[in-house]
Amino acid sequence: MRSLTVLILAVLFHACNTTPPNEVIDGILEVPENRQDSDSRTLKLVYKVLKAKKADSLKAPILYLQGGPGASTLIMEEYWKNHLLRNDRDIVLMDQRGTGASGANCIDMGKAIIAIARQDLGPKEELLALDSIFNQCKEAVNQKGVDLAGYTSQENAADFEDLRKDLGYEQWNLLGASYGSRLGFTIMRDFPLSVRSSIFVGVFAPESQLSETVIDFEKSLFEVLRRCEQSEECNSRYPYLKNRLLKILLVHDKNIIH
Repeated sequence: MRSLTVLILAVLFHACNTTPPNEVIDGILEVPENRQDSDSRTLKLVYKVLKAKKADSLKAPILYLQGGPGASTLIMEEYWKNHLLRNDRDIVLMDQRGTGASGANCIDMGKAIIAIARQDLGPKEELLALDSIFNQCKEAVNQKGVDLAGYTSQENAADFEDLRKDLGYEQWNLLGASYGSRLGFTIMRDFPLSVRSSIFVGVFAPESQLSETVIDFEKSLFEVLRRCEQSEECNSRYPYLKNRLLKILLVHDKNIIH
């Protein structure tokens, strides 16, 4: 009789503590802004876990790493909501420090960068314009008391390692693009035992510089547009290609503002 009672209580306890399938868990992870500073303030990072639709699945979750850097991650919830990968895997989303719901900084920077891109400036002029925007952002966050020394890929990676431990996952699969790949490589380097697998698109290596990457991409893109303009066949098929691209950027910029 005693054994039966213990068994019933164990079943009830398990039922009360098992997360139902298809549920979305909202949470906040508290981390130091700068782990090298014992007096560092605390950041509150907002995350969501889209539980697997198959309740008894034991497959390692997918951690989605947003690009940018600076883009919100939680806006991807709707995309992952009914994704096939969610059938048997948890999907983990967290706004990185200084982005989205996790204390976003310089939220208008994206609009300003797009506005510069559509001006069709030369490389030097564009770099000066971008530097101006970055300096304005730096001044603004300094006034807010933000410790910029804490906003590195290494600190960012440590945030996700703390999240993994907090959620109780042994390992997870990394999926990221652009800056998300850089962050993913940093996680793999600093916490290799926490990563089961990784898939990255538009790789942005840890050793590379963002400004160089942007300028190299721009040079390549506009060289293709120049060659198309000089090619009778290409130009007849895709007339005014460069102007059309800049026009699209202008429309996109207006849509963001409104």
